[in-house]
Formats: sequence, C-alpha cells, structure tokens
Amino acid sequence: MLEIDFATILFEILNFVLLSFLLYRFLFKPVMARVQERAAEKEALMQELAAEKDRLALERATLITRLSNLDEERDSLLAQAEEESREEKALLLAAARQEADQIHLRAESAADRWRSEMVQQYETELIDTVFTVSRGLLSRTTPVAVHERMVENLAIKVAQLGREDMTRVREIRRSLSGRQATVFIETALPLNTEQQHRLLQTFTALADKDVSFDFDLRDELVAGLRARIGDLIIDHSLAGELEQLRSEVKTDLGRELLGHDQEEEDLEYAAGG
Repeated sequence: MLEIDFATILFEILNFVLLSFLLYRFLFKPVMARVQERAAEKEALMQELAAEKDRLALERATLITRLSNLDEERDSLLAQAEEESREEKALLLAAARQEADQIHLRAESAADRWRSEMVQQYETELIDTVFTVSRGLLSRTTPVAVHERMVENLAIKVAQLGREDMTRVREIRRSLSGRQATVFIETALPLNTEQQHRLLQTFTALADKDVSFDFDLRDELVAGLRARIGDLIIDHSLAGELEQLRSEVKTDLGRELLGHDQEEEDLEYAAGG
C-alpha cells in the first residue's frame, strides 16, 4: 500500500504558501503598483494634451483675429512712428543748436580767459623786468649816503616803536625772556663803528637787556638793512622798498584787469538780454 507522508505534504504546502507570499509581496504587488502609476501618468498626460489642445485652439483664434486687423494696425503704427520721428528729429535739432551755442560761449569764455592770462603774464614779466633792471641800476648808482641814511632811519623807526607801541615791545621782551637776545642784521654795506653803536643802543633799549649782533653782508639789498630780533622783522632796505612797490603795482594792475573783465561781462550780458 502507498504510504502517505503527512510531514512532507505539510512542508510542501508551507513552501508553496511562502513562495506565493514572496511572489505577491516582491513581484506581483510592485508590478501592479507600477501599472497603476503608468495608468495615472497616462491619464494626466491625456489631460495635459487636452488642455494644450484647447490652448492652441484659443491661440489660433486669437491669431486669426489679430491677422485680420494687421493691416490697420500696421498703418497706424507707421503713422505714429513717422510722427514720433519728426518730433524726435526736431528735439535733436534743438538740442544740437543749444549745444552748439554752449560750445561757442565756452570757446569765447576760454579765449577771454586765455587772453586775460596772457596779458597778466606779460604785465607780470614786464614789471619783474623793470624792477630787476631798476635794482641793477640802483646798485650801481646809489651813493653810500643813501645807505647811511637808511641805517639811521631804521634806528629811528625802532626807537619810535618803543615809544608808540608798548604792547608790541612787551611781546618782544617776553619772547626774549630767559635767552640771549641776538639781532640778526642783513646789510647792503658794512656798518662802521658809529652805526653799530647807534643800533646797539636802540635794540638794547627795545629788548631791555644786552643784545649781540649777527651781521650778514647782502649786496642784493642795494642800500639799507634788514633786522630781526625775536619775531620782529624790520626791512629798511632799498630792495625791500622796491619789492613792496612791485607788489603794489601788481595788485593795482590786477584790480584794473579784473574790473575790465567784469565790464566786458556786463556788456555781453546786456547785449544778450
């Protein structure tokens, strides 16, 4: 008789059930899920295609409408462009004229400034030349008596300072407090003993203490001398007077030139108005 092995049968049944579960879990179920996803994707794609078809149909209708009015719109645009072109051309022409006028005015102003600068430079060079020649001429012709007189006048000027401006004198004495008082003197000609003694008395009285001299012979002063004690500088030389005169002449010429330029500007403004 055929013997039935229930254990083997049970084992085979369990293997079949396990195999079926594994196939369902790892093969059939993912395949079905993928099929459903593809179906959903296909449905979404069909909807998109339908929406795109509707959109294209709408655009086609819109395009047909616009094409029907294209000639009129083109004519209108051409007319508008022509009008804008004329207006822009007129604006550009006006701007170009205005710019040309401004360039012309700037050129005239630059020319006037250049002319003024050249005149001022010429006058400055002329003044410098005149005073340089004058200094050279005075250096050769000025008598010694002029130098002696200027030395005496400097002593008188220092003495007057002590009598007329005590505030300034106190400032000088305060600046010399606690140190040796030295008078630095630049002189056009050597000073004799009498002149040195006269200056010694004058500056000693000014400083209210003993002073010493530091002499420097400077023939470019022409005549007279220049003295410095503390922060006080007294220039009583012919070269100093010439330099002061030259500065005054330059200042006066500069004012005249400025007044002339202002007068021309006023005339131009009046003519323009």
